[in-house]
Amino acid sequence: MATESEERNKATVREVNERMVKRDMTVYDEHPGLSETKQFFPRLLQAFPDLAIRIETIVAEGDQVAIHAWYEGTHKGELMGYKATEAGFARAIFQARPH
Repeated sequence: MATESEERNKATVREVNERMVKRDMTVYDEHPGLSETKQFFPRLLQAFPDLAIRIETIVAEGDQVAIHAWYEGTHKGELMGYKATEAGFARAIFQARPH
């Protein structure tokens, strides 16, 4: 059974993912550990403007949180040298994030 701190950490990760997809840029200021994500995620949203994140599983142990999530969207803009394809995209992602 998760501790109160672990439950709080899981809730934070859920909230951060929801706010990033909603393009709430203040999330990066409130969570300084997201500096690398702050550089990449806005470009991801430009390339996949309809991006949705569906978290399947979220696990916390101590101050570590891991998620298994589906990232889904339509490739409508350039990303990392790849031109828009207008194709659908769905990928299972596993991320481990320290709190």
